[in-house]
Amino acid sequence: WSPARGARVGALAIATVLVADFASGAFMYFGPENGYRANWREACAYVFERKANDDIIAATQAPIVECYLNPGNLLPRTTEASIYLGPFEPYKFETAVRLGRRAWFLVLDVDLDEWKKSDRLRIETFLRERCRAVAEWPLQFGGKDQTLRIWRYDP
Repeated sequence: WSPARGARVGALAIATVLVADFASGAFMYFGPENGYRANWREACAYVFERKANDDIIAATQAPIVECYLNPGNLLPRTTEASIYLGPFEPYKFETAVRLGRRAWFLVLDVDLDEWKKSDRLRIETFLRERCRAVAEWPLQFGGKDQTLRIWRYDP
């Protein structure tokens, strides 16, 4: 046994672990998770086909929405076609109400788990009472509700 052979065995072990990790992730994505990003693609297509030019789009994963609705944006984290709804600016959804325009809300249920309880309750109440649920893509995996819902606000 030599140090060089030990290094080769170690490198092979690390490479094997990395390949196994990647393969298992790919299996989960294309298997039980059912390619969950495809839900975003379908949701964006749904909104795109039905929205007017001056409608507002807000999403809990705005960079993904940006990729589908504004593919010319080379920096999707700098959103131009949608408003990001996140735990650090929980009142951003009220922009749609103040502007008095129709708005589409694309909300992944599990994203709201990151919000403070009071903020989550506020947006969920707004969506239930002031908006209309128009589409959903249910998905359960990893013990979490990954359902993607589209809500529409009509002033």
